[in-house]
Amino acid sequence: MKSKKQTATEVFAEKETAVKNPEIYSPHVKHALELEKIIKQAGKDYEIEKEYFQELFETTGMKIVPTLSGTAIFAESQSYKVREGFVEYLRNLFKLTFHNMVTEKVSYGVSAAFKKLLADADYPYKDKIREAVEITKSYSVKFVALAETAKGRK
Repeated sequence: MKSKKQTATEVFAEKETAVKNPEIYSPHVKHALELEKIIKQAGKDYEIEKEYFQELFETTGMKIVPTLSGTAIFAESQSYKVREGFVEYLRNLFKLTFHNMVTEKVSYGVSAAFKKLLADADYPYKDKIREAVEITKSYSVKFVALAETAKGRK
């Protein structure tokens, strides 16, 4: 909701009006309460649909499900962090390049250069550095209305 600046006089005048004529607001309050219930239920239903498609995507390996109603799209992202207990090992391994390979924050992240080493099958310390890194995947499901899907193809 937008914020609104008022004087104290205006605020208290509104409160007095509300007290004098409470029934003028009743239909709006009733409607808002009904909408709130609908929105809460719709949110639960929406989560059920997203979970259905996430399970479908995970079990079938599909990334997109086009239908006549719209399209369900699967997205996957990964985050990397250095596992507890491996910071000193990596500091000793990378020495002067440690800060180029590992980002220091509250936790230890993995740089793009380090990600390349993780993927390098010929890197001599691959087993140890792979053991040192934790990869977290997160998933999302997005629904696009048919009209929006058609716009994207043009």
